[in-house]
Amino acid sequence: MSIALLLGVEDACCIEPSFADLTDDIWTEHFLQCEATEARLVVDEHEDPLALGLLSGQRWMVGSFLFRPMTIGALQVFEQTGGEIYQEVRARWLTAVREYYANEIMRQVKPAMEDVSPHRYEVINDVVEQVWGKGHGELCIECCCGSGAGASVLRTMGMNPLAYDHDTSLLSLGLHTGRLDPAATMCIDATVAHRYCERASRATVFMLGAIDAFNASMWEQVVASLVSLADDILLTMGTEQEAIRVGTWGSKHGCEISIDEHTMDPIFDRWICRLKHQP
Repeated sequence: MSIALLLGVEDACCIEPSFADLTDDIWTEHFLQCEATEARLVVDEHEDPLALGLLSGQRWMVGSFLFRPMTIGALQVFEQTGGEIYQEVRARWLTAVREYYANEIMRQVKPAMEDVSPHRYEVINDVVEQVWGKGHGELCIECCCGSGAGASVLRTMGMNPLAYDHDTSLLSLGLHTGRLDPAATMCIDATVAHRYCERASRATVFMLGAIDAFNASMWEQVVASLVSLADDILLTMGTEQEAIRVGTWGSKHGCEISIDEHTMDPIFDRWICRLKHQP
């Protein structure tokens, strides 16, 4: 469902340039510079502000307050225009916003070259089957999703993947091929994913990038963010040394660690590291 439909208008444009920008207060200030003749305030099931739509000229501009507080100035603009209040379930508005920005990526960004072989699905399926087995509709965060091979497998295995990556060309490929669901895909920095994601029972990273002295700090932040979001995390990588390193990071946050070799793919998913919060 589109944000325009939820707002009750024919068309609407988000003021924030990207999904990642939804946390930045600067877009509220920019938004309020619009000369508005009409306004519509969207509140959630608890009557907390979700979004404000302003009609500026012939165009409805929308600012979302999913991840940042609504300001007094924004409320004043709403009151000055004698605006209307709409109520919507927070999860439905968030889904519509994710879909809006995913569609923008498909429209604006040329897809990367195909990077997934048929064998890759088999490998990921085998890894998930080995660690978790079939799912039962639970939310599973898919960190560093790339073009969506992992998300596609998780979906076929009965889970509900919420995927994110920062590479727009790979996301565009995954969205165009249908491996990624627009309503459950985000272009964000994985080190701060906790700002955008709800907590989940499970999370994955398939083929965590090569860890070296230059990027280890960044990957540790990615793992720390993921550990704060999920109870049971499955990560794959190319070497045992990398798996041990990731396990060390998980242990800092009180996770139980298990490391296993997986010989079905000697390159991408050779080692499995599982981080699980202790009960």
